[in-house]
Amino acid sequence: MNINFQNNKGFIYIIPLVYILWSIFLLHINGPFYLTRIDPEFPYLMNGLNCARLDFSRIGLVEHPGTPFHIFTGIFIRIIYWIFGQGTIVEDVILRPEMYLTGSSFILALITSLILFWYGRMALKYNLNILAAILLQSTVFINLILIDLPRRYIPDRMLFIYVLIFIGLCLKYLYQKDYNGKKFAFHSGILMGIGFVTKFHFLPILILPFIIVSSFKEKLIYIGTFIISCFISFLPILDKFSHFRNFIVGIFTHDGLYGGGSEQVFNMQTYWMNLFDIFQQNVPFSIILIIAVVLVCYMVIKRNIRKTHKKEFVILIAIILASSIGALMIAKHYKNYYVIPLVSLSAFAFLVILKISRDIFKFRYLNLIFGLLLIVMVILPVSKLYTVYAGNKIKNHQNFITANYIKYHVPTSDYFFIEPTWMSGPMVTNGLVYGMSYVNHHNFYYNDFEKYYPHIITWEGKTKPVSFFRMLPADNESIFKSGKSIYVLSTPGRYAHVLCNYIDSCATHYEVELLQDTVFTNSVKKEFVIRFKHNDTWNTKVNSNCGFEKVINNQVYTDDEQFALTGSFSLTEEEICNGLNSLKLNKSNPRSPAFVVQELQEGDYIELTVKRRGSSLNPKGNLYIEINSPDTSNIILAKGKYLTRISDKWEIMRVSAEVGQLPADATIHCYYQYPGDKAEHIDDLSLRYCSPN
Repeated sequence: MNINFQNNKGFIYIIPLVYILWSIFLLHINGPFYLTRIDPEFPYLMNGLNCARLDFSRIGLVEHPGTPFHIFTGIFIRIIYWIFGQGTIVEDVILRPEMYLTGSSFILALITSLILFWYGRMALKYNLNILAAILLQSTVFINLILIDLPRRYIPDRMLFIYVLIFIGLCLKYLYQKDYNGKKFAFHSGILMGIGFVTKFHFLPILILPFIIVSSFKEKLIYIGTFIISCFISFLPILDKFSHFRNFIVGIFTHDGLYGGGSEQVFNMQTYWMNLFDIFQQNVPFSIILIIAVVLVCYMVIKRNIRKTHKKEFVILIAIILASSIGALMIAKHYKNYYVIPLVSLSAFAFLVILKISRDIFKFRYLNLIFGLLLIVMVILPVSKLYTVYAGNKIKNHQNFITANYIKYHVPTSDYFFIEPTWMSGPMVTNGLVYGMSYVNHHNFYYNDFEKYYPHIITWEGKTKPVSFFRMLPADNESIFKSGKSIYVLSTPGRYAHVLCNYIDSCATHYEVELLQDTVFTNSVKKEFVIRFKHNDTWNTKVNSNCGFEKVINNQVYTDDEQFALTGSFSLTEEEICNGLNSLKLNKSNPRSPAFVVQELQEGDYIELTVKRRGSSLNPKGNLYIEINSPDTSNIILAKGKYLTRISDKWEIMRVSAEVGQLPADATIHCYYQYPGDKAEHIDDLSLRYCSPN
């Protein structure tokens, strides 16, 4: 079996190519991310977008802490946008999140495939045989969790890549004469620092370089480089260190996942069950670890074998210790993908065992035995996945039935009421809402989401108003008097009944009658779309935005050109929230053009919003809803109030009021007025006028 690898150069391309094709297959067979897997894919996508914009202050997911994966995601987003992007990068990501998640996942598969090819090149360089190359490259197929990994976009995939790179460094350390311990310690320190900050359960892998290097000086180089690498990797979220620390303390002091459960370090019954599951669910890893332990014990007895294979002996000890510590640590809070850093070492350990065994056992068919064992260890996990993948086609068909109903039969002119949850669902907005829940200053994305998802409202609790996409509180009364239907998705595990009860209570409070009916049923998945439809005469007569973009015959119109605003104006390109212009107000021109509402009746409801350039001006301007009548003095019906910032520079205000008894021939003027001497800028003056006909 010692075939000359130099005559089989093409062989090193096969497994990397198979891995690429396998990754594409998994992405296809599992369907869109939003349908089946949004946690943590969408939080990492949205925080990756923050990094793509170089705005690290908006990173809100810091528990892992995950910073390197955020940054890598930002780089991937930039690459995909450079090739396929449309519009601004923010708009493109929120409109086509699936393309960016799929593209980023494919890039990880491509990186992994290149590392496998690198393994093959090293096998050529170091005159290893075909079996050694197969062992190295089969890393991706030797454990169940690794075979299934390409369907996900999670930081654990980067941990797998880090371990693969580390294995490459170990091969150089073993077989390349000019690659000494100092270089190995330095490169390992950089890699391990990045890995640890990506996800803290990478911790057991950190002991590998420390044990492998021989001299005290090399150990110091490793430790120093590791600390510097950690600091640099954590630097973008350094101000959030306390949040990360509290999360880690919570995990340590509680026996449930993510710091939940009882306040005790261990639940021993669960702990031992988890420890058993780690080895029972990762059979190839367990087999290789047992063989490694037996071989190390044998080498302890046989001093000459230990002396001949000193580096390999130390590497096996390091892998056994890291695996043992890792298993003991993970058993406290166990999910199978937590073992990825450990099982990623399986194939490399198997190769080291083979190299040592060749000297111990002068057996002609040793390579054949190891090759057959490798085949068995690949077939075992693959056979378990077959039934899972075979059922995915049916699952995806059912998923798309609900998704297509919502896409084609639920109007975007109506509202969809979403419960923010980690569970996947038939709407991409469900994933985006969950992703935005982990973004710091997520209201800064309001302008972009407002353009494409103004109909998405989110549940924030029984005592709070609903929000627009978790970004700013909505005016509940305006929503319930708009005449628009409200849709709710009900699936197993969601609290649709809580949302429905909330809608009923709000309808009662605002004296609006809504009819509840189930407009869609997917009995196989137990999914329902519930609609709350108005049973009275409320409707929206005017719903217009004036972004100060449309000027016709020296008059400002709304963006849809359906309504003209009355009054003088001064447009500017100096400060812009949206579009090309904003309105500049100063002493000579203190009042914005006004929406004028006519044909009013008692009980009508008016909502007015504006985006204002944040500044230190004192006094600042305000929104006004004013009653004008030819027979009486003007009456201020309501003044605006500040809502929230929507960018570093801009903020949003709102005023709303119910129309009471009106004088004869009265009209209502809705406008913004600045009382100061300097200058103030506003944009997107928007009016909603609802009436019970």
